[in-house]
Amino acid sequence: MRKIVLLILIYFIYQISYGQNYLNGYGKSYPIEGKYDKSFNSFLKKLKTAIENYDQNYIYSIVDLDIDLGPESNGRGIWEFKSVYDLSDVNCVFWSLNKRVLSWGGSKSNYQNVFHFPSEEIWDKYSYLTNGVLSQNIFSIGIAIGDKVPVYFSPNENSNIEGYLNFEVVEIVNFIRDEWSKIQMANNKNGFVRKNDLYEFLGDYCIEFKKKNNKWVISLFCRTSI
Repeated sequence: MRKIVLLILIYFIYQISYGQNYLNGYGKSYPIEGKYDKSFNSFLKKLKTAIENYDQNYIYSIVDLDIDLGPESNGRGIWEFKSVYDLSDVNCVFWSLNKRVLSWGGSKSNYQNVFHFPSEEIWDKYSYLTNGVLSQNIFSIGIAIGDKVPVYFSPNENSNIEGYLNFEVVEIVNFIRDEWSKIQMANNKNGFVRKNDLYEFLGDYCIEFKKKNNKWVISLFCRTSI
C-alpha cells in the first residue's frame, strides 16, 4: 500500500514539474550574460536598483542632454524625454520597459564606450534561427520572455491555454496592438500571446548607454525599426 501511495505521489510531482504542455517555435533564444567592464558593471547595478525603487532623480541624472528618442523624435533631447515619460508615476511605461529590455543582457557596440541592450547576440540569434524558415522577414518575429509563457486559443485570458513557450522564437502573424499578438509556431500551429510576454524584433524597445565626460549616460531609448 505504501508503495502505491508513493508511486502516486511521484506521478503527481512529475506532472506538476514536467508534465506541462510545452510548444515548439523555431528554436530558443535565451538572455545573454553580458560581458561588461568594471565601470559599466557598477553603473548597471545602480541603474537596476534605481528602476526597482522608481528613483526618478537618479534616472534624470543619467539621461544624456541629447538623448535620441528615435526617428519620430522632435530632437529636443532630455526635455522631450521628460515630456514623454513622467517618472514620478510608478505606472509610467519607462519603468516596465527597462526591466524587460535590461533583462536580456547587453553587448558592447563597435563604437568605443557604448553598450547596447538587448545584446546584439540576440539579433544574431534571430537571424540564424529564422533564416529560410519563416514565411515573412525577420522583422515579424519575437521571443517568448520566460520559461513558461502561456499560449491561448483566443486573445483573452479566460480562453483555454494551448500550452507554454520556453524562450522560443516565434513568428508574429498579426499585431494586435493593445495587449495581444497572434503567433505562429512550428508545424503552422497558431495561438495568442500577451504582448508583455514577447520581445518583438520590430517595434519593441532598445536602450543604449554611452560614456561621456567619464560618466555613463542613457544616450538612446526608442523602438526598434527598419
